[in-house]
Amino acid sequence: MTDDGSVSNPQRRGIENRRKELAKWHRSKEWFAFRDLHARTPDAVCVHCGKKHNEIRVDVDGNIKKYKSGKRKGDPIRVNLTVNHLSRRKYISLEEYTTWDDDCEVCCDLCNQLYEQGKVICPVCKKRYIDSNSNDKECDHCYYEKHPDELAKKIENIENRNERNRIFKKNQATKQRIAKVKHPCRFRQVKQKCILGGICEHSPTKAEKNCKKKPGFERKKGLMKK
Repeated sequence: MTDDGSVSNPQRRGIENRRKELAKWHRSKEWFAFRDLHARTPDAVCVHCGKKHNEIRVDVDGNIKKYKSGKRKGDPIRVNLTVNHLSRRKYISLEEYTTWDDDCEVCCDLCNQLYEQGKVICPVCKKRYIDSNSNDKECDHCYYEKHPDELAKKIENIENRNERNRIFKKNQATKQRIAKVKHPCRFRQVKQKCILGGICEHSPTKAEKNCKKKPGFERKKGLMKK
């Protein structure tokens, strides 16, 4: 970015200019007429989730979604239907962008946003989203509802892994405490850290002889020199 706040990278500058142009299209009377004709009719629904325009959004548990900040904080979030363009060629011009064909579909704002991120709604529950490039035919929640034995195995594997991690961390912590106690220098901390900064590179038997740090090696109190 330059001193005046403009973007200097050519590729990034192209993206910014494209976004500005698209925002300008979305303020045009052509776009409003095109959107209202296809996405704001009484029978219009999102082709992915089946929601209608201005319908109140709910989460996977059925609770009403609300705005968490801004002027609309506390207000329910509503569905906003729009037209999703499936092909990049639709972005060639405003005329092409506002022409309905097989590369257009009625889509809600959320499905449209996640479509751009490579995700589609689960065709079973119509609540959760899955990766459009995967071979999954449904979300994990729907799959495990049909296969409780697989869910039990997954939970068992997670618990076993967590227990292994807990034991490993406990053993590591024990080793680190023992190493700190064995080391004769009072500056030596756990995880091989030195209180003077950095990592201690010296073994307990060679620390006093080889430590070159300033103010240098300092033997622990009560520890007799061999």
